[in-house]
Amino acid sequence: MNFRGPELLFLFAREMGHCRTGHALWKTVIKFLVGEQRSRGLMGGGLFSALGKVLSPSALLEGTLEVPLMAWARQAEITADRAGMLALGNETIVRNVLLSWSLKSPLLQRQINVEEWLSQQAVNDDDMTKLSELMTSATPYITRRLKLVNDFAKSPELKRWQALIQQYTAKPKPQSA
Repeated sequence: MNFRGPELLFLFAREMGHCRTGHALWKTVIKFLVGEQRSRGLMGGGLFSALGKVLSPSALLEGTLEVPLMAWARQAEITADRAGMLALGNETIVRNVLLSWSLKSPLLQRQINVEEWLSQQAVNDDDMTKLSELMTSATPYITRRLKLVNDFAKSPELKRWQALIQQYTAKPKPQSA
């Protein structure tokens, strides 16, 4: 990806959010405990493989640990998105970067009417999608992620943090003689 300017600021701010909140330590713990490939979870390999895992005490323990660790990892990504949003303050750019990153194609991302796509996706926000994210993904699905960014962009919490930061970053007014 060739992110530039404000897009790059968002990505740096996201990573600083990860650093500042200590996510690196826990992400390392997760990788150590459940490995690099999260698709190995309870349903990784299909139904027959899952039955074998359910009967295996070590696999059952792994699955018991994996679900809450992946939930934590999803929350860490949401926190980092918020740090980036706080630094940038522009929901449109944040949304475009996340969508482009998720699709792995800026060209494809530019061809999508994001508002229409999100409205279509909202119809499919069902329990099966939530269960799928819960069991298979260490990052929030992009539709949910963009909805959370939108909610945060409209929140009083963001406005409060921006006002607090403004106090420390505002340039002093020159004194007149």
